[in-house]
Amino acid sequence: MRINRTRRIISLLLLLCVTAFSLSFSVFADRAPEKPQDAGADHAAGSVIDQNLVAAEMQEKAGQGILEIESLREESSKHFQLEDGSYQAIAYGAAVHRMDADGKWRDIDNRLYA
Repeated sequence: MRINRTRRIISLLLLLCVTAFSLSFSVFADRAPEKPQDAGADHAAGSVIDQNLVAAEMQEKAGQGILEIESLREESSKHFQLEDGSYQAIAYGAAVHRMDADGKWRDIDNRLYA
């Protein structure tokens, strides 16, 4: 009888542990705000944003006086000088440049060819 009672207690404890650890605790976390308070400051701080979106925006604005400063390139970031003289740093979540034999950062060509 004593063995049956011990097994039941252990089984109950194991059941409680399995149930507790199977809950998704991320559900109970607070949500981040949907929109940053100051998007300009967010970009200036080097936030991680979509690489394709930024590249398209900067190519579109290249004719409007926005220039990339190639000497400030890093493996996963680019720096731009805006028409008003201010600077904008953009950090990517992955490498967008590779270092060549001369020690200069070059854009990574990630296009797929058929």
